[in-house]
Amino acid sequence: MVIAEAACLIGRQLGAKAEASLYASIIDGQLEVADLGIADWQRIQDLMLRRSSCCHSTAAAPDDLCQQRPVPPLNPQSASNA
Repeated sequence: MVIAEAACLIGRQLGAKAEASLYASIIDGQLEVADLGIADWQRIQDLMLRRSSCCHSTAAAPDDLCQQRPVPPLNPQSASNA
């Protein structure tokens, strides 16, 4: 799931070549995709339930209680220099 989200973000912000580089890093063994166990999924569920009391709830929260800040787009030049 994280790889799909990361790939989408990278592709949208930096383009298809950068997204393909993510997959190449996995294929070449530079990045390892971890397999999640039941305990991991339970922890994720617990964290999401805790967070859902504010901004990430499916119920609408009043604007003054939960203002989400937009994430600025990545600068492809600064990302390639990192």
